[in-house]
Amino acid sequence: MKKLSSLIAGLVLSCLSVSAQEADMRVAELLNTSDWFTLDAEYPVLKESLQAPFLNLYADILLGYHFNRPTEVVPKIKELITHYQEEIGFDNVCGMVRLVSILEQQLGNYAQAADNLSNFMTQLKQQGVEIDYSSYERMYNNSQVWREYAAPAVSRPDANVEIPVTIAPVQLLVPLDGKKTRGLDIRLPVTIHGVSYPFVFDTGAGMTYMSERFAKEVGVKIVNDSLLMNGGMLGAGYGMEGYLDSLQIGDIVFRNARIFIARPNAVDSIAVVDAVLGLDFIRRIDEIRIDIRNKKLIFPQTTTPLPVTGRNLLLKDGNSPVLKAQAGDDRLLFVFDTGCVTADLYYSFYQKYQAEIDRVATRESVTGGGYGYVRTKEMLKMPSVRFCIGDVAVEMKDIRVHPDEGNDQSPEDGNLGMDLVKLFDKTIINFKDMFVKFE
Repeated sequence: MKKLSSLIAGLVLSCLSVSAQEADMRVAELLNTSDWFTLDAEYPVLKESLQAPFLNLYADILLGYHFNRPTEVVPKIKELITHYQEEIGFDNVCGMVRLVSILEQQLGNYAQAADNLSNFMTQLKQQGVEIDYSSYERMYNNSQVWREYAAPAVSRPDANVEIPVTIAPVQLLVPLDGKKTRGLDIRLPVTIHGVSYPFVFDTGAGMTYMSERFAKEVGVKIVNDSLLMNGGMLGAGYGMEGYLDSLQIGDIVFRNARIFIARPNAVDSIAVVDAVLGLDFIRRIDEIRIDIRNKKLIFPQTTTPLPVTGRNLLLKDGNSPVLKAQAGDDRLLFVFDTGCVTADLYYSFYQKYQAEIDRVATRESVTGGGYGYVRTKEMLKMPSVRFCIGDVAVEMKDIRVHPDEGNDQSPEDGNLGMDLVKLFDKTIINFKDMFVKFE
C-alpha cells in the first residue's frame, strides 16, 4: 500500500484544528512518516487522548495491516469510509477501497472483494467522476475469477508438529562467480495427493509458488493466466495463478491454496526451484521455529511470549516481512527473507555509512538473478557489520553492499536471508505477536 501511505501526509495534519492536542499531532506525525514500529510502541498510551475520531481508526487500520491482523482491519476500514469520507478526502477513500479489497482477497472473501469494487466503480461512474479505473478493474477481475472458490484455511493438531528439513548449499546448474553452489536454503517435505515433494521455506515469497512444469505434475487448476506478482526469492513478473485443494506439512493441512505459477524464465538456467512454501501459508501459522542444529522446523502448539524488547517484525505492502534492528542509536530495517540464500545491504545502508564502508570495503562483481533475469553488477564487500536484533548481538561477516542507487532503490537497509539464520541454533518467527527471536 505505498500509495495509501504517501497520501496520508497530505491529509492528517490539515484535518486537525490548531487546538489539536499533542496526542493527535504525534499520531499524525507517525502516520505521515510511516513509522509503524514507533506508532505501535506509543499508540496504546496516545489513543486515550486523541481528539479526532478518524485518527483512532486510521491508526488501528494501519497498525493492523502491518502487524498481521487483517480480520480486525476490514470492519474498521468500512467504518472509516462510511463515517469519515470528508475528513480523509477522496484520494484516501480510494486507497481504503483498494486496501479492503486486498485484505478481503487475502482472507478468501473473493465475492465480497469483487462486489465492493464493482459497487464502488459504479457509484463513481454514475457521479461522473473521471479517474483511471484500470487498477480497480484489474483487482475486480482477479477477485471475480475466484468468487466461487473456498477461502484458504489451515488445520492442525493440538500438539507440536516437527518436520525434518534439508539445510544445504543451493546447487547451481552453471557456475556463478567461479562457484558451483551459493548460500543455503531450507527445503521441507510437502505432501500433495499422497506424494511428498521438497519445497523451499520462503518468508519472502508472498504466495506459495510452483514452476509451470511442477504445477501440471501435481494437478493445479489454472484460474488466472496473467498475474503480476512479487515472488520473494524469484523477484517479480507475470505468471499464472491456480487452485490446489490441499497441501500437507506433517500433520498440518493447508486447504484451498492459491498458487503462483511461473512460466519458464532466465532463473531456470542457474538453479532449479520447482516449489516454494510462501507467506500465504506461513502467516496463517502463529509460530515457526527453525532448528538449525537438529535440521527441523517446529510448529509449536503454544507460542513464545512476546519479548520485553517488543515487536520487531512487520509486513510491508501486506506480504513482505521487514525486521527491525539497532546499530547504536540507528534503527535499521531489513527484509527478512528465508528464501534468499545469502544476505546483502542496500543503497540506503551505504548512504548512512558511506565513509566507513568506502574505507574498509573491497569491490567485486557479483552475478545474480530475479524473476526472469540474470545480471552481473558491481558490489562492495564489508569484512564485518554489527547490530542487535531484540537483545541479541549479531555480527555478519563478508557481507555485500549496493554502492549504486541505480541498482537498488529500496527504502530498507538490506535483505537478511539464510546468512543470518545460519548464525543461530534456533530462529523463532512469530506471526501472532510479530517478532523474530534468535537463540
